[in-house]
Amino acid sequence: MKKGGIVLVVAILIILALIGVWFFMNPIQNIPAALEPISLGFQPSEGAALIYVAEDQHFFSENGLNVTTKDYEPAAAGVTGMVNGEVDLAGASEYPIVLNILDGKNISILGTDVESMDVYLIGRKDQGIENISDLNGKKIGLAFGTISEFYLSRFLTLHDMNLQNVTVVNIDPSEFVDAIASGKVDAVVCAQPFAGEITEKLDNEVVEWSVQSSQPAYGVFVARNDWIAANSDLVVRFLKSINMAEQYTTTNPAGAKDIVQKQLNLSDPYLSSEWSENQFSLSLDQSLVLSMEDEARWMIANNMTNATTIPDFGKYIYTNGLENVSPDSVNIIQ
Repeated sequence: MKKGGIVLVVAILIILALIGVWFFMNPIQNIPAALEPISLGFQPSEGAALIYVAEDQHFFSENGLNVTTKDYEPAAAGVTGMVNGEVDLAGASEYPIVLNILDGKNISILGTDVESMDVYLIGRKDQGIENISDLNGKKIGLAFGTISEFYLSRFLTLHDMNLQNVTVVNIDPSEFVDAIASGKVDAVVCAQPFAGEITEKLDNEVVEWSVQSSQPAYGVFVARNDWIAANSDLVVRFLKSINMAEQYTTTNPAGAKDIVQKQLNLSDPYLSSEWSENQFSLSLDQSLVLSMEDEARWMIANNMTNATTIPDFGKYIYTNGLENVSPDSVNIIQ
């Protein structure tokens, strides 16, 4: 064999050896298959941090998912969208989930990703609101069908008033700032970022109270039972991605905050003050069930549903998915 032919053979052998080494270091089973599509609807906010982190850090794709998201305002609209088949999963507070369960919808909670204490009652000082008792006779705006109704009712009860002492006005969240600034309402019940925007627009001429009475709002993932039954593997992969996002957020909070800040274009002062109002943790805890029972009891008493009895909410929580991902995070009595 001529010298040139020998060199060519050696070169080919070297290339084949390198290819072999690559496949040894990167076995075929590590090459991701086609990504499975999932659609998720939720309200954009810092409370959705674990979703944004999972997207940014490619945890969804790492677990074989192509997650497309759809914004809903308020979050309860996302639950309606999920029930109607617009999206596969919804992220929302537990409140609209309770209402849908009481109305007979076949849905189940997959996990909780955040507990928040960021709902406020904000009143205008120039409308005579300085103390809680000054709310008597005032017009208070909030989004009907959201947890704000429950919080306001209990807040008033704890201060020797009730909903009959005020006029409650249905306001779309996108109109909160304009509604109170224009005088359409004297006060609003809202979460961030609207609370901060109102304070800024009205030059701090407002009074503000936490309206949650120490009960957090649970951010939960929910899906239709038929979708869960047909896609149990996707549920596990989705929750695994969120669990990875939780671990990232715990070990790298600055990085997580940076991801959320860029996603939502939030200011440093706002995010710094609001971040601590959220506890990010993927779990299923009995405290969630107790809160849902309280809210259901209130809904029934206020004729917000045709239901007359409180259901066993444990039957509307799908634990199999999270038990496969993080069994120690499941503490539900069923």
